[in-house]
Amino acid sequence: MEQLHLNLEGVDERVARSVSAITNQYTPSIPPFSYPPAKSVYGRVLGILLEGYRPTHRDVQYRFSASRLAADVHKLRARGWPIHKMTISVLTRDHGRVSHVAQYWLSAAAIAQAGDIGRHYAQECRRVFHGNKAA
Repeated sequence: MEQLHLNLEGVDERVARSVSAITNQYTPSIPPFSYPPAKSVYGRVLGILLEGYRPTHRDVQYRFSASRLAADVHKLRARGWPIHKMTISVLTRDHGRVSHVAQYWLSAAAIAQAGDIGRHYAQECRRVFHGNKAA
């Protein structure tokens, strides 16, 4: 849990402990990110999200032969990933009919918070994916 630190120099020690306990009780905690296996589909989805891609169901179906992007996003959110969703309009092959689909992404702040660990994880997901294609 992330703690809020206050400068309480010169304050009675009992009062300082009470203020710190009360303040930290109301400080929102940021859950640590949890990384799924890189070989899993939702691991590879996380890998492309960490690279800044904004996949739709069709992108994931084409790229990973997977058809449950919303379920993968649900699993990642349960692991602490703040994944955003927006409905976009796309043209279909059905005489130009318009369809509305979900597009998912991680904010630049979340990608930055994942830092080097996230970067290395995304590289590992890409390596695993390309290794599987060669097999």
